[in-house]
Amino acid sequence: MGVALLLIVITLVPLLCGTVIMRFMHTQNRSVAGMYASGWFVMFALFEVVAVPFIITKRSFHLMADVYTVVVLLVALVGAFFVKRVWVSLREQAANQEKSSRLCKIGYLVVGVLVIAQMVFLMFHQYYDGDDAYYVAVALDSFEKDVMYMHSAYTGYPYPEVEMRHALSPVPVWIAWLSKLSEIHPTIIAHTVLGPVFIGLMYLIYGLIGRRLLHDRKNWVPVFILFVMLFYVFGHVTIYTAETFAYTRTWQGKSMYANLVIPMMYLALLYVSDKKWGLGEWALMWVAIVSGAFCTSVSIFFGAVFIVIFGICLSFYRKEKRDIPGMLACLLPCLVLGLLYIRG
Repeated sequence: MGVALLLIVITLVPLLCGTVIMRFMHTQNRSVAGMYASGWFVMFALFEVVAVPFIITKRSFHLMADVYTVVVLLVALVGAFFVKRVWVSLREQAANQEKSSRLCKIGYLVVGVLVIAQMVFLMFHQYYDGDDAYYVAVALDSFEKDVMYMHSAYTGYPYPEVEMRHALSPVPVWIAWLSKLSEIHPTIIAHTVLGPVFIGLMYLIYGLIGRRLLHDRKNWVPVFILFVMLFYVFGHVTIYTAETFAYTRTWQGKSMYANLVIPMMYLALLYVSDKKWGLGEWALMWVAIVSGAFCTSVSIFFGAVFIVIFGICLSFYRKEKRDIPGMLACLLPCLVLGLLYIRG
């Protein structure tokens, strides 16, 4: 039963949550891959919004987990309500598009085989680093003792107060939630499940970026992904590169930020800067910004800088007042979390 629930959470739930975003996006930006990818970021952002108040007020883990489960289910139900309308628009879009060439289909097949090979390799060849002592220990502490960030991950001694920089980026607690839902140990969830899933999600996001950049030459998208893959596979020049983190610390916050959140922020930037956009494009930017804070507290300040610079460039490029509410909405969580970080 636990394994079945976990499979539903990593497959069906992101699709349904992502449908809520896709429903309000322009039709040219809609895709099944986009639904699945954006759904993960909806889940991350919801966890940040739900969990942080519970952590700061020192509430129990099981209460937070129950509330988050209900919230995710409600969003998924809303997505299920929109599924039919979104799928109709996707079928119409597919009917009007040119068919991919034979070489393009072969390219996608090669990409799929290589990505699956990497996912299988990550599943059976584990890499352990120093941060395992923190991330897994915090997740296990939440899972077994029903507390969140109340004990030192290294010594087990209780903290007098919650450390704000950790409380604002609750990835280990989210892993504990997956463990509670599936009744699988947090170490197994982190290394065996999330590692391969996030590698596949990373290449999916890059595929969406390639599809947007090469919108008039979509047969070249597999080549774009292969070039990205080339950089990742041979990017282990030091232990500090994003490529190294992608394969050795896939499920840790810093790696998730570098290899999932930043590409998604760039994808949202491409969508929003286009002439054809809807509310969903700004919603995608918002969940990407909040997901960055979910992954690492550094993102709180980087996200604000990103939005300000992007907003200045967009104002010179487009000069439309309707962009202002979206920029302010994306900036607001950075300001709120930044104040909490400074006061903590």
